[in-house]
Amino acid sequence: MPGWKSLFGIAPTWESVLERIRQYPISQLLLHVGHINAALSKSADVQSQAQLCIELFAPDGAEIWGRLVRFANTPKMEEAELTLFHPAQTLLLAKVALTHQSSDFSTPCESLRPLAEALLMISDLAGSSQPNTLEHAATMITASSLFHRTDVPTHGLARSVELYLTNWEELQDHPDYVNFPGELRRIMDLEPNLLWFLLLALYGHLQAVPVTEFAHPFNVESFFNVRGDLVDDKEAAPIITPDEAARLARHLRATIPELATLIQGNGFMLERARPYDLAEFAEFPFVHHEGKDICLSQELLFKKLIDGVHYLFLSRDKTTDAERTRYLRFRGAVFERYVDRILQRCFPPGNGFYTGLMSNQRFRCCDAAWASGDALVLFEIKGKQLDIQARMGVHERLEQKYEELFFDSAKQLDSTIRAFKAGDLVIDGVEPAQVTRFFPIVVTLENLIMEPLTHHFITEELSRRSLLLGPETRPLQLLNVADLEVLEAGLGRGLKLLHILAKKQDLDVWRGAGFKSFFLHQYPSYFKGVKNSHLVSVFERQKQSALAQFEARRHLQR
Repeated sequence: MPGWKSLFGIAPTWESVLERIRQYPISQLLLHVGHINAALSKSADVQSQAQLCIELFAPDGAEIWGRLVRFANTPKMEEAELTLFHPAQTLLLAKVALTHQSSDFSTPCESLRPLAEALLMISDLAGSSQPNTLEHAATMITASSLFHRTDVPTHGLARSVELYLTNWEELQDHPDYVNFPGELRRIMDLEPNLLWFLLLALYGHLQAVPVTEFAHPFNVESFFNVRGDLVDDKEAAPIITPDEAARLARHLRATIPELATLIQGNGFMLERARPYDLAEFAEFPFVHHEGKDICLSQELLFKKLIDGVHYLFLSRDKTTDAERTRYLRFRGAVFERYVDRILQRCFPPGNGFYTGLMSNQRFRCCDAAWASGDALVLFEIKGKQLDIQARMGVHERLEQKYEELFFDSAKQLDSTIRAFKAGDLVIDGVEPAQVTRFFPIVVTLENLIMEPLTHHFITEELSRRSLLLGPETRPLQLLNVADLEVLEAGLGRGLKLLHILAKKQDLDVWRGAGFKSFFLHQYPSYFKGVKNSHLVSVFERQKQSALAQFEARRHLQR
């Protein structure tokens, strides 16, 4: 992406960035970041980029945009996008301001030009990884998980019910068993139904608000206390105490001093800044200042509202290290069972042969497999999510996490294929000699999205490590759980999994791309606007349960 040097011919320094951001009070700069990200969330096309450039660089915005157009037309940049601003860049600037601007400075700056210049400098200065390395692959996929919203909101909110608000009694014998609803009551002192419904209410409200209003500060706590039109049922307004509203608001926001302390405590340093070092804003998408809340990123807020229950189990002031470890281990087992249920619905009896969850003490084995005709589809299920260091862009931690994700998974899948060919792994009704195609798939809980250059690197690295080789073994695919849920809906409409997988592998442009984009481009009539009927049912059932709870509260207050 073009930066300061591309347009002005001068290499920037961190000192030049600080010189510009110190012209703004921190609260003013954060408000501008929220405005810019709200605009980008509405549209990031060329016209929107041009409009932002013209407004931020006024009165010279048109001339600056002309420089970008000329730069993009040079031979080496002929395939580059006309992009100057993106969410990670703006949030990294906010992070620099929180740690390097005096909280005592309060004189507003009328011009936005210093801010715009600092953003372009950030693009050049933020450390980037070298191409064709595991760090680069990890960075690109991590970036996709932060700012590309592929989840269907109804699906994500229903998934949170099944993964985090359900007591998985069938797994009570698991050594790390946790009663999720009971643990949530202890941590939040709030009924799980109430917690979920209020997150749903805020999500629905913000989805309906125009971008121009979304960028305006408001009080999250007051929203929970006074809003009566949060859902379709006008008579079912949330009835919660001020203390409950305050506890939920603390789950979503932090003050400027609190954020600054958190960022500094995580060891943030300018010379080691990474483009996607944004973990603190993912945890607290609202900044609380003078009684109002500034939303820095709509995307991170929506992800928090959908996945936020998970982070309550990791609350450091409410849980011990042992409790957090126990939760993460058990959540992994729960996710395996969750994916298993999806696959059982995808492959009912008579539709090939689905193994269910597999375990084998004699050799490394993947988690599940489905056989049909001459093909065997193998699933390795990964319930681990990126920890804070990986999300901060610490390359050692990123490499470790993606080593586990790609290459440990590949070892499991490769071992399974070898064992099946040798006759050590028996799948009822399937003979090794009849299988001529193997489709290895990694299913992730983290919303990770593959992209072609990264997929090419991973495929080359797997070849170098002698994993998943052979003409009958198709290239490794990455399928996040949100896309698996959409796939289930597509299969329910009559599509065939083997046809989908073979087509994706045969088309060069799609082999290494994310599944969601592939679905929409190749099968629009099956996937555009599709809803997973099981998850819709879970969503509606949970919503009605919460409404009944609110009605009971109303009667108690009469």
